[in-house]
Amino acid sequence: MAKKQTEVESKVETYFAENPKKKVVYSTTDAFLFEVKKDATAHAKSLDEDEIATSHKNPVFIEVQEEEELTEE
Repeated sequence: MAKKQTEVESKVETYFAENPKKKVVYSTTDAFLFEVKKDATAHAKSLDEDEIATSHKNPVFIEVQEEEELTEE
């Protein structure tokens, strides 16, 4: 299972590098990424495992948002 998690983490990192304005992405245990939670949940239900989708927040987006808020004041 650790291998799958590493694959997911790698995909999430790549996704946010290519989509820096996205706030969140959802993953399933088979390492598929989804922008919409209900799509990830539906796909997760189709898997043999009873795992639900996991959300990942973009740390870069949070930093950019905080910097923008500081410059607006």
